[in-house]
Amino acid sequence: MLSSGQTFIIAEAGVNHNGSLEKALALNAARRSLVAARTVRAGELWAIENLTCKRPGNGAPPIEFWDYLGKPASRDYKADELLQP
Repeated sequence: MLSSGQTFIIAEAGVNHNGSLEKALALNAARRSLVAARTVRAGELWAIENLTCKRPGNGAPPIEFWDYLGKPASRDYKADELLQP
């Protein structure tokens, strides 16, 4: 078990990150993606009711949440389907 002051390496997708335990926990929490909260039809506007964040983090990043709001979906999405950047 590592203490919070120790430095270690996290291997993720072939990239090494040097940092503290707190940084590693933050990276783990940050690996999320935007997903359709329910079925969304092409042309339907993205809104708080149909857009959410979930794991895994290999889709559009949550930081883009506000960029999507009010814009039309480019295609049909099933519930829990990842949005791609």
